[in-house]
Amino acid sequence: PSASQSVAGSASPERKPAGDPAPLPARKATGGWVVNVASSSQRNAIEALQRKLRQQDIRTELQQLDRSGTSRYRLRVTGFASGGEARRYAAGPVQEAGIEGAWVSKR
Repeated sequence: PSASQSVAGSASPERKPAGDPAPLPARKATGGWVVNVASSSQRNAIEALQRKLRQQDIRTELQQLDRSGTSRYRLRVTGFASGGEARRYAAGPVQEAGIEGAWVSKR
């Protein structure tokens, strides 16, 4: 059996304008589409990538997936209302942050 558990982060694919010291508002996770940024069995690597993206004002959610006694960690940006919106974000800010191979899926 697989269990999905959110372990860290907040959902917000919005970017902070340059020079704005205010923190990014959390994007409401009402949309059913996500941009999956990375997946790994190494939590430290995913957390390091999450910190790097946070420095570039990309807020992600770290999800732990347990299957057959093995944990995998997925880093994703949530809250998109449509697949098109998620794909545009993956091709824009995510790719600009140096992330290749991001994929879009339904929550």
